[in-house]
Amino acid sequence: MKSNTLSFLLHLAIANLAVSTKSHQHDHNVYRNEIEAADRNAVLGLDPNSQHQQAISPPAARQSCGTTVAEAMERNCTFDPLTVQWLPQTCLRAGADEFSAQEHWQYWRDQAGQQEITDLSQHTGPGDEHWYWTTGREHLTHCVYMLLRVAKVGQGEGKMDGMSGDYNHSVHCAMNLLDAARSWDLFDVIQTQGQVRFGSC
Repeated sequence: MKSNTLSFLLHLAIANLAVSTKSHQHDHNVYRNEIEAADRNAVLGLDPNSQHQQAISPPAARQSCGTTVAEAMERNCTFDPLTVQWLPQTCLRAGADEFSAQEHWQYWRDQAGQQEITDLSQHTGPGDEHWYWTTGREHLTHCVYMLLRVAKVGQGEGKMDGMSGDYNHSVHCAMNLLDAARSWDLFDVIQTQGQVRFGSC
């Protein structure tokens, strides 16, 4: 397909996005709590002992990082800046380095940006005081690399963490990117070429 690259489009869209409002506040903690309560990441597979080859393999045992930084470190978990989670080392970290290299991302305790958080990995715990604020630019860049991580796992390149594997989070990111892209000055310009293909699955 002959078109401007996806990264160029997203770069322009992100550049035009204003600082996120409370309605766009990161909901990482919400997703994390939901995912802790339910196993959404069971792996579907074929049972080689099944006559019909249609059985579902049992879910792989999930590794937990606990509920505190101390517990996470005791379990050899490490902090993933892309998902803002402490994760087992077996979880794929695709996109984390690229995300961190984009900018020096900043986070605050307040929407006014007066109380900066110097170490986000330690900003944990229940209650509103442990929410954080960040910019729309960070939010959309997070979404870009989250969707790329999902694609990496789809290629069989690693084990997916619960947030990355949550379909609702992918919808959230995709729709925010689409909304931002609508402000692109070439959004309605005829400038993309493609062709019908014959695929497989």
